[in-house]
Amino acid sequence: MIKIKLSKNIDVDELVKAINFVSPFIKNIKILSSKAILINIKKEASADDIKKIDEDVTYLSQKFVKIGDCDEILYKNDVIIPKYFDVYKKNDNLIFFTNYQIGFTNKGLFLFEYFDTKFKKFAMTIGAIEKVYPVLITIREYLKTGYIKKTPQATIFCNTIRESIKDIENLDAAICQNSTNLKLKEPEFVLSPSACFHSYIEYQNRNLDKNLILTFKQNVFRNEGRLNFKEKGRLIDYHVREIVFIGDSIFVEKKRHQILKKIITFIEELGLSGRIVVASDSFILPKLQRYRSIQKIDKSKFEVQLNIEENRNIAVASLNLHGKSFSDPFNISVNNVDTVTGCVGFGIQRWILAFISQYGWDVNNWPNIIKEVYIKTKGDK
Repeated sequence: MIKIKLSKNIDVDELVKAINFVSPFIKNIKILSSKAILINIKKEASADDIKKIDEDVTYLSQKFVKIGDCDEILYKNDVIIPKYFDVYKKNDNLIFFTNYQIGFTNKGLFLFEYFDTKFKKFAMTIGAIEKVYPVLITIREYLKTGYIKKTPQATIFCNTIRESIKDIENLDAAICQNSTNLKLKEPEFVLSPSACFHSYIEYQNRNLDKNLILTFKQNVFRNEGRLNFKEKGRLIDYHVREIVFIGDSIFVEKKRHQILKKIITFIEELGLSGRIVVASDSFILPKLQRYRSIQKIDKSKFEVQLNIEENRNIAVASLNLHGKSFSDPFNISVNNVDTVTGCVGFGIQRWILAFISQYGWDVNNWPNIIKEVYIKTKGDK
């Protein structure tokens, strides 16, 4: 066990996310209070391993400082929920996999299609063009996004086998012996960690004649950290309904605001308990902590958070202004003037988990706006 004392201004949640990437010998992390955390180390760790973990965590514990005393709340919907449901309790609507993935069937599948249809409609009513994109991105194009610099730990690389009949023939044995490295090429692709990236790849080196709105449903993949996946709703592979804005800054901010209003109306129609706050992304590297402050000062990221327990919520959507972070590297412009981008991403799995946490799987408990569609679609209760 390693006990780390914390100063009162440390952002404990962000610190814990970073500690997950310190060492494979960390077994689990327990938050004792706002003043200390306890790290359980695996038995096979050596004295040097333990010393290194202690040093690294102590260093990190000095870097993750809170940004302000509290979140800036843009909207809040306080609903009295009589009880919260265990969404992961075994049932015939949710399919569980051992590798931080979930699937849906029956009522779960209905909700997946229901939420995606709603979010797609949000986009289409403001003039979006629908697209279908792949999930693989070449590393060269991925580098342009800047994601590998700011969030390198989340990247999931894709390798292919070396062009050698002998290696191909012996790949099965190599996998069984945990010795595949010498038989695999250097990765050429990554799985998309953010749904909007393919938009910029499609329109790179183009001067558009008008502002653009795109929408699509995309699988995204992120390595959130071995222990972070124990958090409810934290998935390595999930679906996002994305809306992307490309144009001048007034246009992009206006469209984000329009979608924000639609989300608020939708939350109230469903009677969901939650809030919308000015947020920041998680950056596990100490040198990048300044970006969290910049995002909050610029109000470039709004986050929709829905309750999954009485005093706990999960982020189900984000509304982001990128500035020229993507339009410049990908050389995208509209009418040869300064062009910026923005996006709104709805995490479909997370909307379902939050909804079921508040209403359960019994259709009779669901709000009428969804129950009526379900009965009409399925023909029963």
